[in-house]
Amino acid sequence: MESLQTDVDLLLKDYSPYRTAPKWRTFRFTSQVPVLPEYFIQIPRPSISSTDCYSIPNLQKRQELKKSPSLLLEIQKFWLSINPHNFRAISKQVYLVVFELLYKQFPKSQTNPSLVPLYLTQDSEIDFRDKSSLTFCEFYDVLFDVIDSLCKSFLLTEYIRVLFLSKLNLLGTPEFNSLNLFNKLHLSDIKRPSFYTWMQKPTRFMSPEKIPLKLTEKTLKSSSIQALPPMFLNRISSKLPHRDSPTKWENFKLNLTRTKLVRRSITPVRVEVKKSQSFRKLENPKKKDPLSITPLKLRKNTFLLEGVIEERGKNSFRKLLV
Repeated sequence: MESLQTDVDLLLKDYSPYRTAPKWRTFRFTSQVPVLPEYFIQIPRPSISSTDCYSIPNLQKRQELKKSPSLLLEIQKFWLSINPHNFRAISKQVYLVVFELLYKQFPKSQTNPSLVPLYLTQDSEIDFRDKSSLTFCEFYDVLFDVIDSLCKSFLLTEYIRVLFLSKLNLLGTPEFNSLNLFNKLHLSDIKRPSFYTWMQKPTRFMSPEKIPLKLTEKTLKSSSIQALPPMFLNRISSKLPHRDSPTKWENFKLNLTRTKLVRRSITPVRVEVKKSQSFRKLENPKKKDPLSITPLKLRKNTFLLEGVIEERGKNSFRKLLV
């Protein structure tokens, strides 16, 4: 009964019919309530002048559904979509836009749209009685009550589907896109806890940076070796090198160094020419010049051509004399 006290306190508040968990209710009495067994909890509704009766097993099932990790994760995504800067709380303006859209999804509000502002003002006065903002745990209670009334079944998948679709509809509305989500005036409110104790276990995971690196031999034996099958460990130990044979590791290093070696190319040596040598000596085709630009074969051919031209010129001159 102690664990259900927070949910019972929320049901005792005079909320609208959209927040009274009608699906989990067993009886409703408009007149005097008869004597009921001990496993029933009576909750008066002064605004409707009636009394609702809930059984303890039904409330326990509702609490299990409310504390499910998958639902908590989906509501966290909803929270980050309406609070992208992850502030400590949301303002009343954001609250009104979000829950106005959710209240419009009820069949009663579709037939009678005037019920939406009426019920919204009634619930917002209770939620923001002496506060100017809502933390995550307070928003969680409000959103779960509304989704719980919207869903017809007790399936967790339906709760998640309704949350996802309502989030998509909300992000596409012009009312939400016109809100100033950078405003921090509502954060001057009195600081309150943002999470319940049961929320801290599924939300806080140990990151790799926070995991201790120094592990004792007992923890290694208890965690890693026992978790793995013996056949797998024997196969790994056969492949790993033994500690008593360091020569294998040295040979492995040598092989790596050999593969990294690159064969060097033979570069030509430059021959320096003395100052005493003249250009005529270098141009002589009989001597091998290492710094000559033109090859020697071409130079020899040029001398042969010059000789042929001279002989042809002499023959033509002789013919003229004759």
